[in-house]
Amino acid sequence: MNTGITKLNPRSKFVALLSVVILVGFMAFNWIVSPQTTYLRAARLYGNMVGDAGKMTTVIKGQMVTKRKEASQLNDEIALVQGRFFTAKQAAEFFLDLEPIARQSNCNLDQLTFMPPESISHESDGGEASGIVVKRSVISFTSTYGNVIDFLAKLNSYSQRIAITDLTIELDDMKDERLHCRMTITIYLIEDTEKKNE
Repeated sequence: MNTGITKLNPRSKFVALLSVVILVGFMAFNWIVSPQTTYLRAARLYGNMVGDAGKMTTVIKGQMVTKRKEASQLNDEIALVQGRFFTAKQAAEFFLDLEPIARQSNCNLDQLTFMPPESISHESDGGEASGIVVKRSVISFTSTYGNVIDFLAKLNSYSQRIAITDLTIELDDMKDERLHCRMTITIYLIEDTEKKNE
């Protein structure tokens, strides 16, 4: 009677058992060890990414500090430059003060003429207005040398830029050393672009 079961020799049993052990080991590796190695690999990549992001953040913070310092320096420079210009209100007050300044300096005012304002344009920008306006007045008076110096010193006391051009001083009277003085006073002001555009 043939039962259909073949008997395995010891060598075949060993190969079959070894195959089962290898198969179980491979399955155990995929279920237990492989997820852990994948997790460790992901953790290492995450650590590298966090480290790189930290380095990038440090670099960006350093650049921001540098840019803030540069912006602060530029703001200081702009404030300094703007301080050398008159505002529209200051320009009006300055020209109204010319006659009283001349009187305080004991100068007898002969003439005070205001010239029309001129806008300065940039030739490099195709003649576009720069926002800077030049205002001039021509003043002439009679006084002594010391009083003329006093008048000029009072003009020099302004923090804004004032230019004196076309200065002529002539002896008016030989007896009392009276001088006839004539000059053009030029100031520069920055137009308020917001008011101009309204």
